[in-house]
Amino acid sequence: MDSFCEQIVVIKKTTKTTLLKILIWAFTIIFSCIVLLLTPKFPPALLVAAGILYLGYKSSIKFNLEYEYTSTNGSVDVDKIINKTTRKNIISFECKEVEFVCKFESDKTYKNKLLICTDQLDDAYLFTVNSKGIKYDLVFSPNAKLLDSFKHYIPRSVIAKR
Repeated sequence: MDSFCEQIVVIKKTTKTTLLKILIWAFTIIFSCIVLLLTPKFPPALLVAAGILYLGYKSSIKFNLEYEYTSTNGSVDVDKIINKTTRKNIISFECKEVEFVCKFESDKTYKNKLLICTDQLDDAYLFTVNSKGIKYDLVFSPNAKLLDSFKHYIPRSVIAKR
């Protein structure tokens, strides 16, 4: 019988991200107005202003983030979803490639490539994964159902407490 489990974690907007979006839109509108005012008789100015508005829009939607954790028969995929339209695979690995599991501690330093796929660092777990010869420290916050699906495939010897 196949085991499949998934979880979507929506990244909450902070004051910093809201302020950055406001600044992006302010600069976008200011630069578009400057282009239109400085070149009123130049027809491509409308295209340049439209291009600036498009770039401002594309920059501002990058703050609408979600992460999707999927576990299928011991295979784990972590994807980043931008604005509910674009999906990017962050890491895919087999549970047997996991070398170490513990609760994440933000005050520690980690020597492997750190992949932070959550904004809830208090409830996050650290998985050290050796995927395709590269070691990663994956920080994410799976729910109880997803953690339970990992337990069947991750060797007990790698689960530890720091």
